[in-house]
Amino acid sequence: MRICLEKPRKSCKGNNTWDRLPFRLNSIPCVVSLAGFSNVQNAAKALAEARRVLSPGGRVIFSTLFLNEGSRSFEYTRRLGLADIICKERLRKSLDKAKLKLLSLEEIYSGIYPGYSEDLLPFRGDWFSENLVIATTKNSSG
Repeated sequence: MRICLEKPRKSCKGNNTWDRLPFRLNSIPCVVSLAGFSNVQNAAKALAEARRVLSPGGRVIFSTLFLNEGSRSFEYTRRLGLADIICKERLRKSLDKAKLKLLSLEEIYSGIYPGYSEDLLPFRGDWFSENLVIATTKNSSG
């Protein structure tokens, strides 16, 4: 994940990762990720790192894929270690571990996946939904 935003701790040259964002504590009003948290092992730790850099009352906004527990897609994702936020219950647990409060969870699309050769997940024929999540620091009023 390459990161280059405002106010970095160091130069934006090189790669920074989800577990060490180049920003000071409480220095960013908003962290945005499109499918990023769905693609890291231990999403709760990644969300906690996002929370670390959020200013008080800041928001983390991200998209995530939900799968049916027990489906082939879910089991494959679990084996890869990427199932931390793959359904509503797991998302809530990960946000809680990261000390983030869920403000909004909006389903953007859901259905049976038709299968495209360029996509790893979900598997053809499995149900899925794409979701938009907005969370904030727990000590904020929201």
